[in-house]
Amino acid sequence: MNKKGFTIVESLVVVVILAVVGLIIMMSVIPQIEANARDNFLNDSKLYLQAATKYFSDNNIESEEFAGGCVSIKDLNKTNVGVEDKSSYIGYVSAVLDEEGNLVHNICITNKRFYSYNRLNNNYLVDGDEFEEGNVLDNYDIVKDFPNKCP
Repeated sequence: MNKKGFTIVESLVVVVILAVVGLIIMMSVIPQIEANARDNFLNDSKLYLQAATKYFSDNNIESEEFAGGCVSIKDLNKTNVGVEDKSSYIGYVSAVLDEEGNLVHNICITNKRFYSYNRLNNNYLVDGDEFEEGNVLDNYDIVKDFPNKCP
């Protein structure tokens, strides 16, 4: 008798092989998606920092009377920041002049997935490290009372 088709065992082997291949692909793709989301957050944070710097310079931050300032992310969203999904970000950027007259920023920002709180001088952390991935904490859920308004 000439039977055409696959037996149940052959079909099961094919399904198992496909599942293993799918699992391998997923294990390599998911970390890349997470890294891309983190990179997007960092890039958006830098855009907000640049927008805040422009905001402060437009408001005469260089004047002798300047003692410090703060602008919320909500207010920066009204400017042409260049962030794709502005509605997901909250926080603030503050600025003060240090003893040498350099502008130092404190940026506190979150998109409710990642958050970052850094003290920066011209896009660099005060301790000298560049504002990059190591300065972003990625578990927003553990943050209690995230400061989303200017202090």
